[in-house]
Amino acid sequence: MSSQLKQQQNWLVTASLSVLALVAIAFVLRYTSDVLIPFVIAIFVGSLVSPLMDVMELKWKWKHGVSVIAALLVVLLATALFGAVLFGCINTILLESKKQQRNFLVLSDNIEQKWQSFVGGNEEVAGTDLMDDKANEVSPAESGQSETNGSESDQTNAESAEPEKVVTAEESKPDLADSSNGPTSPEDDAEEESPMQEYVLGLIPQLAAWVAGTTLNLFSAGTLTLIFVMFVLAGRDPRIVRQGVYQEIDTQVRSYITTKVALSLATGVLVWTIFRVIEMPMPVVFGVVAFLLNFIPSVGSIISTLVPIPFALAFKAEVFAPNAIAPMNDIAWLLAVICLPGCVQMLIGNVLEPKLMGDDLQLHPIAILLALAIWGLLWGPVGMLLAVPMTAIIRIVLMKFEITRIAGEALAGKLPDLDAFEKKAAAADAKAKNASDPIAS
Repeated sequence: MSSQLKQQQNWLVTASLSVLALVAIAFVLRYTSDVLIPFVIAIFVGSLVSPLMDVMELKWKWKHGVSVIAALLVVLLATALFGAVLFGCINTILLESKKQQRNFLVLSDNIEQKWQSFVGGNEEVAGTDLMDDKANEVSPAESGQSETNGSESDQTNAESAEPEKVVTAEESKPDLADSSNGPTSPEDDAEEESPMQEYVLGLIPQLAAWVAGTTLNLFSAGTLTLIFVMFVLAGRDPRIVRQGVYQEIDTQVRSYITTKVALSLATGVLVWTIFRVIEMPMPVVFGVVAFLLNFIPSVGSIISTLVPIPFALAFKAEVFAPNAIAPMNDIAWLLAVICLPGCVQMLIGNVLEPKLMGDDLQLHPIAILLALAIWGLLWGPVGMLLAVPMTAIIRIVLMKFEITRIAGEALAGKLPDLDAFEKKAAAADAKAKNASDPIAS
C-alpha cells in the first residue's frame, strides 16, 4: 500500500502545482492581452497566407522578399475590404440611429398602452362588480334611520349654519415661494417619459458610442497586427518542411480557419440576401454580424439569429398598437425575419460544417463551451473567436507528453479510467512486495 499511497500523493502534488500554474498563466494572458492578441492573430493570418508564399517561391521561383511583399499586399487588400464593409456598417448604424430610436419608442409606447389597457380593463371590471355588490347590501340600521333623516335634516341645517368666510384677493393668490420649480401644466405631465421610454432613449446612443469606440480599438489593434504579420511572413522559410507536432498544428489550424472563414462568409451573404429581399432595415449590418458571430461555435449562431428580432418588431411597431388588428403580411414578414436566418444557421452549422470539418480538431462540445467561457473571460470577444483553434493547439501539445495526456484526452471527451489506475497501483505494490520478499514469492 505504500507504493499506491506514494503515487496518490504524487498525483495530488502534480494537480496542485498544475492549478497554480494555470492561475499564473491566466494572469499573464490577461495582463499582456493588448500585445498577445494581435500577435496570435498575426500567427493565424500567417498560417493562412503561407500556402500562397509556398507557391510563389517554390513553383514560380520568386525571391523571398518579393513573395513577402506580395503576401502582405494580399493581407492589406483583404483588411482594407473588411474595413470598408465595417465602416459602411458603422455609418449605417449612425445614420439609422434616430429612426430606429423613434421606432423603439413607438414600440415601447404601444406595448405599454396595451399592457395598461389589459390590466386597467381587468381592474375596472373587478371594481364595477364590487360597487354593485356594495350597492345591493342595505343594513337594517340604515333602513330604520332613513325614515327620520328627512325630518331632522332641516333642524340640523338651521343649527349648524355659520356665516360664510370671505376670501380676499391676497389669500386667493398662489404661494409663489412653494412653487419654486415653476407651474406645472397637463402638457408637462403628459410629456413625462416612462422608465421604458427613458431606457430606449439612452439605448441607441449608447450603442452608437460603443460601436465608434470599438472601431477605434480595432483600428489600433489592426495596425499592430499587420506589423506582426509582416515579421511573421518575413521570418518564414517555405523550404523548411515541418514535421511532427508543428506540422499537425499547422495542418489542423489552417484547415479549421479556412473552412470557418468560407462558411462564415456564406452565412453572412445569405443573411444579407434574405434581409435585402424581404426589405429588412440595415441588411448589411446584420450580414456582417452573422459573419463575425459564426466564428463562435454554438453560441454565435443563436445570438446572430436573435439580434435582428427587436429591430424587426420596432419596424412593425403598429402591429402592437392597443386596438390594432395585425395584417397577415406583417405577421408573415416577422416570421420570415425570425425563421429564415435560423434555417440558414442550422443548415450551415449542422449539415455543411460537420461534413467539411469532420472530427479533425477532436474537441468535445462541452470542452468547446468551456473554452469559449474561459477565453472570453481572458480576452473578451476576440478570445471567443480564437477559443477553438487555441484549445485545439493546446490539446495537440498535451497529447505529446505522458504526464499531460490525461488532460488532452479529457478535452477530446475521453475521461480517464480510474479503475485502471487503481489496478496498476496494486500491481506495482504486489511487484514491490515480491521483490522485497523473494522467499514468499
